[in-house]
Amino acid sequence: MRLQLFNYKLPTELIAQYPPKKRSDARLMVVHRDTGEIEHRRFTDIIDYVNADDVFMVNDSYMLNNLIFGQKQNSSVQICFYLLREVDTDNFVWDIEADPARKVRVGNKLYFKDIDVIGEIIDNTSVRGRMIKFITNKTREEFKRDIVNKGLTKLPKYIKRFPNADDLKYTKSFFAKKTGSINHVISGLHFDEKLVLQMKLKGVHIESLTYNINDFPTNKFSTKTVNNCKRIPEFFYIAPEVIDLINEKKRQGSKVFATGYSTLMGLENAYNPALEKLSDVNEIVLKTVFSRNDFNVCDGYLTNFYEPGSMFLIVDTAFCGEELLTKAYKEAIKEKYNFLLFGDSLLII
Repeated sequence: MRLQLFNYKLPTELIAQYPPKKRSDARLMVVHRDTGEIEHRRFTDIIDYVNADDVFMVNDSYMLNNLIFGQKQNSSVQICFYLLREVDTDNFVWDIEADPARKVRVGNKLYFKDIDVIGEIIDNTSVRGRMIKFITNKTREEFKRDIVNKGLTKLPKYIKRFPNADDLKYTKSFFAKKTGSINHVISGLHFDEKLVLQMKLKGVHIESLTYNINDFPTNKFSTKTVNNCKRIPEFFYIAPEVIDLINEKKRQGSKVFATGYSTLMGLENAYNPALEKLSDVNEIVLKTVFSRNDFNVCDGYLTNFYEPGSMFLIVDTAFCGEELLTKAYKEAIKEKYNFLLFGDSLLII
């Protein structure tokens, strides 16, 4: 698969800068792989494309409210810190990114006023990455609660404004239960309680897996072909009872829908070709480059409109087909769909 397809021109006015006032208040483009037909619908119309006993899978992982501000000793300058992951849960050691990173060096001590703790930089991990040890008398639960209550959410650079409380509320989806991703899990953001209830009343099985997305804001292509793209380990888990349900419904002829790149990757990585069904998994996996023939579980795929060069487009293209996805993106630009984090949705069936 060559990469020229993904270098399309995205008008900046189509990059939504704010979330919709209502979660389900979004547009939905529906692409039919068998006929090439493209429909323009509202997001709530997604219920028309699922039937009783179909399985609609979502990702319950989400990104922690990871933006906090620290101030170095003898300085009034605030520095942004993005909490990525806990490294040592007993000693409050975290992997972080600093902005501006040049102002943060090993040995620096900082005061985080909003959460009332002191931190010391103990190591460098990358150009912007640092290891920090927080010094506090709080319990781990109290510390995490302060982050959740007082931290903000990191926004991609294409959002040209400062994050606010509405962003924090919106970017945690209706399905979010477990922290672990360091990227926003966005494809399920338009679901609300009413729509989920309507789908369940129709007989649709809405189930979840956990897949921690590891890159932020998105990986970009740095090679000429997909096969040479860097692969990054990511964790996912599907409960045995959910695996059993999917296998049963597939045998009965029902369809399985994946909500977003992460859900689809988890489902397809859990497929065991030797058994011709999903197997019990709780693993670290590598991102896999798919061809059209490699999809064995998912019959439908709910995704978003991504920026040029996004690695997420690899999976979308493999599932949809290069020609049809290119047509869909041209149609989305023509019809002025909103793109990226706060944008509209694309259903491929």
